[in-house]
Amino acid sequence: MKRNSQNRFAQAKEAFLDRTDPERFVRMECNIPLLEKLHKLQDEKFKIALLKGEPGAGKSMLLKRFEQEAPQNTLFFFRPFFSIEAFEKELKRHLNIDEGTSLMQGLQTLKPYSVFVVLDEAQMYGQDFLEYIRILSDTEKIKFLLSLHTIDRENPLAQQHFTTRIFSDLHLIPPTATDLYLYIQKRLFMMELSDLGQAFKSKHAKFIHRYTKGNLRQTNKFLYTLFDILDYFERHNPSKIKTNPISKKFLEMSAMQLGYIDA
Repeated sequence: MKRNSQNRFAQAKEAFLDRTDPERFVRMECNIPLLEKLHKLQDEKFKIALLKGEPGAGKSMLLKRFEQEAPQNTLFFFRPFFSIEAFEKELKRHLNIDEGTSLMQGLQTLKPYSVFVVLDEAQMYGQDFLEYIRILSDTEKIKFLLSLHTIDRENPLAQQHFTTRIFSDLHLIPPTATDLYLYIQKRLFMMELSDLGQAFKSKHAKFIHRYTKGNLRQTNKFLYTLFDILDYFERHNPSKIKTNPISKKFLEMSAMQLGYIDA
């Protein structure tokens, strides 16, 4: 990304907007193995696989990157469907099945496990929808990857008739403080802000990790707040800024503004 007329702190804020653009994906120890496993699923014959992780762990970003690298027979749906009918209509459109032909009839012409369907935010689906996915998976024409939050005993996917069909249960864990340091630096380097990347030390990442626990959504919010504060000082009182390395007081101000520290 090219710099514009904004100061470097305003540009740094853009680096930590909470977006899932695949080019913003940062390879870390917590997500590289999962990306490799997702690619291996392309060649496996199975009915259902799960990708689990807490909100903000980076599941959608991981899937966006996977989408960028996946072959054409992989269908990605990042927004939940509000009805089985809408989902079936979209599947038929992607699979070039005539409107007058039922989905089940259309699937009979496909090779086994020739379609890989990825559904993000699968925790939004109710029992009827998930039961329909189970039925489709039993045709052995479509295999499913469901991305969702960690499930409890009440979730339909925890029931035996689903668990016997689950081939792989992947879990995305939050980044460690070391990973978080790498994440922050790479995001800044993507914006051609290597000077800020070098001014950001591992101790700063540890400070942020103490409060966000590696949650990327909360980390992005923390860093956006940090650079918003620095942007304000840059425009109104630049003599107060020390950024080589970044002064801890600015991180503390960010933590206070976000409610992590009592003022």
